[in-house]
Amino acid sequence: MPRIFINYRRKDSIAYAGRIYDHLASHFGRDNIFMDIDSLQPGVDIMEVLNRSITSCSVFLALIGKDWATARDDAGSPRLSAPNDLVVLEIAMALKKRDIL
Repeated sequence: MPRIFINYRRKDSIAYAGRIYDHLASHFGRDNIFMDIDSLQPGVDIMEVLNRSITSCSVFLALIGKDWATARDDAGSPRLSAPNDLVVLEIAMALKKRDIL
């Protein structure tokens, strides 16, 4: 059974991510889909959970919305260049895997 990781920006793709999650979960089961809102528990080491989840997935689904590349943080800086942007960090982790779709 494939493990699927859904990567998205909340501000421009949360509705799409939620619908995709629901559809995939109904087919593959909720335990086989990682989406931050349903998969992260309070108090966990986020980076450890993300690394483990990305390392164990066979499909990494990055949703690129219309504002994905131009998203800015609260200070007005581009999110893509922020060293702690989780969307960018997740994609970087996935790109290091050789056996991911």
